[in-house]
Amino acid sequence: MDVHSSESIFNFLFACARLIIPLREHGITKRILIILYFLITNGALLLCIGIEFYATERKDIIKHILEFVAVFVAFWKFTDFLLKVDKMTTLTHSILELEKEINDAEMEGYLSERISFGKNLCRVFMTLKFWTWIGALISVLLTKQLAFPMWFPLDWEGSTLNYYIVVSFQFVSYAGLVFQDTISDLTRLMYVLIMSGHLHALGIKVSRIGYTDPYNWHNNNVELNKCIQRHQIIIRIVDELNAIISKTYLVVLIVVEINICGSFYQVLFLGEEAYMKACLIAYAVSLSISTGLQCFFGSEIQDKSERFMEAIYCCNWPDQDQKFKKSLLILMTRSRKDILIMAGGVMPVSLPTCLVVSFVNKMLGFLNRLFQKLQV
Repeated sequence: MDVHSSESIFNFLFACARLIIPLREHGITKRILIILYFLITNGALLLCIGIEFYATERKDIIKHILEFVAVFVAFWKFTDFLLKVDKMTTLTHSILELEKEINDAEMEGYLSERISFGKNLCRVFMTLKFWTWIGALISVLLTKQLAFPMWFPLDWEGSTLNYYIVVSFQFVSYAGLVFQDTISDLTRLMYVLIMSGHLHALGIKVSRIGYTDPYNWHNNNVELNKCIQRHQIIIRIVDELNAIISKTYLVVLIVVEINICGSFYQVLFLGEEAYMKACLIAYAVSLSISTGLQCFFGSEIQDKSERFMEAIYCCNWPDQDQKFKKSLLILMTRSRKDILIMAGGVMPVSLPTCLVVSFVNKMLGFLNRLFQKLQV
């Protein structure tokens, strides 16, 4: 399966990541430039926002805490991605080896559609991120405000030149953070999307065993054993994937819920200007879409895992010998445990997790009580 391989997706994502990762293969000049990039887009931005957050009056602290947390988590997510890029490369090789063994036209067709969908999703995701950045830049220049409050060692309010210097710094840093965040999010998303596709394709294969030549027991046993081995490889790859991304997912889900609640709290209760309300709503919606996609594909792989058991029942097992039935029983036993993408090893990444209404209500109540105390 060379034409329809997911290699092109991962090659593109890792090529983008290599632009901002100081690898050994890079020359000393490029590594120095990449380190300077990190110091400017991550370190300096985080420092300036942190100083502003520390100097903020108590009654305005909620307005700035979301900004600080969002930037810090974006920095942490990509740092975690950077530290685990070697493990992700190994995981990618395992997936590509799995794809090379596919010699079934229907499985190839399904995975080809799946991979094409993944490519289109990457294009749409990156296009939306780019135009969001452009829209934010235009709105800031039209309103003569900063993109977000931060300390800067220049009087930007009293000088047009200083204002454009600060805005340029903000948007160069913001572009870097958006790029980093997009690459790390898309990489996690593509792993889950593609493994869900492999599980579904395997279900198609299993469900057809025994129908082409019902009484050729030897060939049917060989085909079933190959499916069992393939199922074990899928389980192993998902386990390795969970070991890489599980902690990141937990932090992302918690922080996203907090930021969405905080954004709507500012819109509803803090009397922001119309411009700021529009920005906060757009920010909350973008967070919801990004996290919702990851939870959707997490739910999908869980659903494919449950449907895999149905595929086992659909094969022509009544006409097979006892050896086949024993092997099928082993596969059924292993399939009882759902294949899940976990957040921190404590909860599945799924749509029910994403739509935790009780958490949202509690968080809004907590922010309301906190704001009242800070007003005293």
